[in-house]
Amino acid sequence: MGCRAVDGTFVLQEWRQMKKEGFSTTVIADAQTGAAVGFIDCRDSEPVYLSLFLLDATLQGKGLGTELYRKFEEMQRRRGRKGIRIDVVDDYEGNLVPFWKRRGFEEGEEITLEWGGKASRARVMYRNLI
Repeated sequence: MGCRAVDGTFVLQEWRQMKKEGFSTTVIADAQTGAAVGFIDCRDSEPVYLSLFLLDATLQGKGLGTELYRKFEEMQRRRGRKGIRIDVVDDYEGNLVPFWKRRGFEEGEEITLEWGGKASRARVMYRNLI
């Protein structure tokens, strides 16, 4: 997908599309300014389908993504969910497969995602919560 493709227009289009497909969006806001700094799209299914986990580039590498994911996982455990699925685009250097592996996700099958008119190779990853 590439970082330059993520802007306000992209986020709005993503939100509209995901809403049509039964996903809910959580907006992560800066506590001081109220500005949106991240988004989580997920569908309440079994396993929970985590479609988008997005954090502003200026906040990455500071442990915030790890903390946000930890809270997301805790919420899913409280709701009695047994697992989480995420599709991770892995066709570029510096992809996030290692990030998700460090959080206990295991690699599954390879798929092709169509996103914003572009086909990307992705890896389905699963995390067992029980």
